[in-house]
Amino acid sequence: MSQASQFWLDVNEQLLILRAAAAKSSMQPRDGRFFYMSTLRRRGGDPTARAGAVFESAPKLAAQRVVEGEAELASDDQVRAHLEDQERRRAAVLSASARGKGTVVFAAPTKVIQ
Repeated sequence: MSQASQFWLDVNEQLLILRAAAAKSSMQPRDGRFFYMSTLRRRGGDPTARAGAVFESAPKLAAQRVVEGEAELASDDQVRAHLEDQERRRAAVLSASARGKGTVVFAAPTKVIQ
């Protein structure tokens, strides 16, 4: 079996493991369209990537990131903190807009990797 074939077998196996773990989590989405993941290490020069950063990922890509050693399924506490931070940022933007301090622009604080 080639290395590439083994890699994708590993990714598919990891996908099953992620789905099972996500089903036990109270903070992972129930529809299975994406997982909240947490980075493990900084990827080659990307200044936005840091260990412990929570992001949303399509299932197959999430499994690939786990196999590559770059991410893991985010814990309930990590997801909760991430969502609270998003809400805080959204409220700050809306508050500034309501005071006439500028235009509201919503920029996703996370990367959605598909």
